[in-house]
Amino acid sequence: MKAQVQVALTGAAVLFLGGGLALLFTPGAAAALLSSAPVAPAMTAMFGSALFAFATLFIIAARAPVREVVYGSAVSLGLLGLVAGYQLLIAKHMPQNPASVITLVLTLGIGVFLFISLTDAAMELAKGGRAKRRSPPRRKTKKARRRRR
Repeated sequence: MKAQVQVALTGAAVLFLGGGLALLFTPGAAAALLSSAPVAPAMTAMFGSALFAFATLFIIAARAPVREVVYGSAVSLGLLGLVAGYQLLIAKHMPQNPASVITLVLTLGIGVFLFISLTDAAMELAKGGRAKRRSPPRRKTKKARRRRR
C-alpha cells in the first residue's frame, strides 16, 4: 500500500506543480482555464504559489508517507476538490473545459484513494495481515467461575 500511496502523492505533486508553475509564469493563459471573469495578475500569482506549496507538501508526503502527513494531504485534496467542484458545477464561475474537469476528477480521486488507504483495514493489509473483525468480549461460563473458587 505504501508504494500506491507514494504514486498517488507523486501524481498529485506533478499535477499541482504544473498548475502552479503555469499560473506563476503565464498567468494570462492559465487564468483563462480557471475563470470566466478577468482575474488580477496578483491573485493569479498567489494562487499559483499556493498550488506550488501544495505540490511541495505532496512531494514531502510521498518521500516519507507518515500517516499524519498523508492524512493532511488527503484533507487538503478533499477541500480543494470540494471548492473547485462548487465553483465549476454549482456557482458556474469556472469554465467547464476538459482541463478543469479532468483536474477536478483527479483531485477528488486521489483524495478519496488517500482516505481509503488510511483506514485501519488498509493499514492491516499493508502490514501483511488480514483485516479482522472485532469479536465481542467473551462471557465467562459457569465452569470458569467454578474454577476460580
